[in-house]
Amino acid sequence: MIYDPQSAATAISPSEMTLIDSTGLRLLHRASALVEGRIWLKGCSSQIRRVIDITGLAQVFCLEADPELAHRLISAGRASQT
Repeated sequence: MIYDPQSAATAISPSEMTLIDSTGLRLLHRASALVEGRIWLKGCSSQIRRVIDITGLAQVFCLEADPELAHRLISAGRASQT
C-alpha cells in the first residue's frame, strides 16, 4: 500500500491476488470510505477485476492502469472516466 500525499490517494497493488472473498471486498470498501474514496487498485488481475465489476464496486475504486490518469481522476474526486 502506498499513500500519495499530493493527491491524498492510497494505491493498493492486488496484482498477485487471484482470489478475493466478501471479507476482502468489505475491507477494501471500508478503507475506501475512510479515505473518502481515494483508493487506486493498481494492476488488478483479471479475476479480481471481474469480481469488482460483478459486485458493483468498480464505481468505488479507481481501476485505471495509467498512473497519470489515475492521479487526475482521484484528485478530481472521481473513480473512473465514466
